[in-house]
Amino acid sequence: MGMIHEFYVNKAYRTTGLAARLMSAAKNYAEDQKWQLLELSTPHHANNTKAKAFYLKEGFEDFGIHFTYETSHCASY
Repeated sequence: MGMIHEFYVNKAYRTTGLAARLMSAAKNYAEDQKWQLLELSTPHHANNTKAKAFYLKEGFEDFGIHFTYETSHCASY
């Protein structure tokens, strides 16, 4: 399992597609490493709906203070 402890893009680079490219690189790395999960931590007090919407759009599942992305190596149950 991989962990992204914090995912932040400087305000000057938002809406440029940089976040999507970085997230794609992180997910590809997780796939290459054959990790089953990639977890993304968010601050407990975070109320950033744009960020949360982005994580969901990128395929992560919301589990409160963290999001989880299942790679193609995750065993089906």
